[in-house]
Amino acid sequence: MVKSLENEIEGDSFDVVADVLCNSYSYVPENIDAMVELNKAEKANYIGRNLAEKAESLSLEDDLTGLPNRRAFDIAIGHEITRGSRGSHSAKNEKSIKYNSGLIVLDIDNFKEFNDTYGHKAGDAVLQKVADVYRNIVTRDNDVVARYGGEEFAVVLPDTSYEGTMKVAKDIVEGVAREPMTFTNESGEECEKFITISAGVANYMVKDSVDSLFGRADSRLYDAKGAGRNCAVGRS
Repeated sequence: MVKSLENEIEGDSFDVVADVLCNSYSYVPENIDAMVELNKAEKANYIGRNLAEKAESLSLEDDLTGLPNRRAFDIAIGHEITRGSRGSHSAKNEKSIKYNSGLIVLDIDNFKEFNDTYGHKAGDAVLQKVADVYRNIVTRDNDVVARYGGEEFAVVLPDTSYEGTMKVAKDIVEGVAREPMTFTNESGEECEKFITISAGVANYMVKDSVDSLFGRADSRLYDAKGAGRNCAVGRS
């Protein structure tokens, strides 16, 4: 990274660009006074390191909603499976294992019809507002609410019982149902509409893999759709 930056920006221009970047709040902590004393190679290394960190952060964030994205979700759920597996190996027997990692899979009801009726710009506005509802309900530091793809989201709840996971799922379903969604339709008219979501819930079980845990939650999501939508259905 150092060599590539120096090769791309030569002479005095490099120092100018380096100084600008090194004094940008996007890349540098507040205690930056010492940066003026760094030589060219040190500046290039500093810039490269901070750019890499910025790129890594952006690669884990959904552009539209600002929530963690599918990649971030995969990391979070994989971590919980690893924790559960370690607990299984250290427990004396299966009955002594606590199934304390919850997963919720969420899907906006009839979202395709909404997009077809009001347009994709309105759909994006709804996705952002729904994400805000999720963010306001799932607030613990270790919890992860991510955009899984399209109108589907997923919530990882470490150290949470099945009952606790179901409570969060129901709170989310109810929170979305009572939140008016404001948006602009394709004709430029300001609109307000209430929407609903469905939720599928599952908790970690002995010898679970990512696929098996997600598969149970996803299956319960389909059960919720079949039960009339606007509800949470679970299985520990």
